[in-house]
Amino acid sequence: MTSSALPPSAWHRSDLTDRFDPGQQPGRANRPPISNNSGSLPASQIYTRCFAAQLDDASDGVKMQRELLILRHGKSAWDGGAESDFDRPLDKQGILACHVVAQKLLNDKILPDLILSSSAVRTTQTVLRVAKQARIPMSQIQWNPKLYNSSVDTWLKELQKVPAQTERLLICGHNPGLEELLTLLCVQPVGPRDDGKIMSSGSLAHLQVLVPWPEVAAKCSKLVSISRPNDATVPIDLQR
Repeated sequence: MTSSALPPSAWHRSDLTDRFDPGQQPGRANRPPISNNSGSLPASQIYTRCFAAQLDDASDGVKMQRELLILRHGKSAWDGGAESDFDRPLDKQGILACHVVAQKLLNDKILPDLILSSSAVRTTQTVLRVAKQARIPMSQIQWNPKLYNSSVDTWLKELQKVPAQTERLLICGHNPGLEELLTLLCVQPVGPRDDGKIMSSGSLAHLQVLVPWPEVAAKCSKLVSISRPNDATVPIDLQR
């Protein structure tokens, strides 16, 4: 079950209860829902037909583009007195990472239509701070307790339920599930950096999804980029 309301885990932290007006996301064309006439493809056929699916899944000759943004929560505090792993908040470094992510979404013009997030405290704080900075309306956020430390299978099931008209989706969750999901979805190999990690805290992966959402499976996406907070080379406006 998903909900656009703030998860109960968020309200006991004073830094999440401030009210803000996220404003409106810069306008994007409102395309009609896309009909899927191609049926459900076996995973073994996704790789060879993924490019053709872009052309097949169209309405009135409009080519549907889908993008997936995979965001790992910002760095969290281990000594913050949290009662459980679920309740661990962001630390100062994690808070700064949220500003970096929001700035990238704005600068690259890749604001999501929909956000699906784990309802743990650290993912909740990450999403709320990114949304506030990037002026993403709260109505576009869905909190799902199933996504807390979820497996790849759980992520795939949730991705396959995404509304057809969603062009750009952002998901926020935890490792190892997110790293495993990323390597599963990408056509090209995705390897770790020198530190042995693919998705460190606050990392954002940008994928082009080459099939309709109900057909998301292994090797159905093309990796566009992976960025980390310490990769940022643009000024960060913390007052925005």
